[in-house]
Amino acid sequence: VSAATHLSFIFLDVLVTHPLDDATVYAGSTLGLQRSTDGGLSWTNLKPPVSATVLNIRSIAPNPRDPLIYYTTTDQGFWYTADNGSSWNATRVPGVADNELSDVVVAESDTNIVYVATKKGVFRSINRAVAWEAINGNLGLADTKTLVVDPKNENRVLVGTRDQGSAIADGEGLYVTADGGVKWEKQQAFGG
Repeated sequence: VSAATHLSFIFLDVLVTHPLDDATVYAGSTLGLQRSTDGGLSWTNLKPPVSATVLNIRSIAPNPRDPLIYYTTTDQGFWYTADNGSSWNATRVPGVADNELSDVVVAESDTNIVYVATKKGVFRSINRAVAWEAINGNLGLADTKTLVVDPKNENRVLVGTRDQGSAIADGEGLYVTADGGVKWEKQQAFGG
């Protein structure tokens, strides 16, 4: 365990508390993944086993029902742990390069289901990130950056896209699916 003063939190990209224990905090930066179990007073490095000395953490998703399980996307790939960071498993999203991963979310209504946003659309796993399927429907190969899963319905997903010349149905924006990715509808912003 390292004191917080001995860790560098520069370029901090992700800060997440665990849904079951608000004293457990995960911090992700260009220096890797750290966890605090005392509300940020002390920290432990939890770097997945990659060869690179710099590991940029892009997203952290704790399992909302099991404090030992969490997932992380990095510029070196997708990793998950089932034992609170003691060991790590890598998973490959088909057709997506390791550095094309963005946001990861665990469905609260069924924690076996994990979603990941990528530069090539949205992917879903129904077996805790072991195998993946694209759920892009009419979304095409959109550059997706962030996503949210309805806590009561794992098939209702909102995703934010960025159009970089990809085949998005209506360009960049906010899209929602109510059927697990078969059909996506663009959401309109209303002033008021």
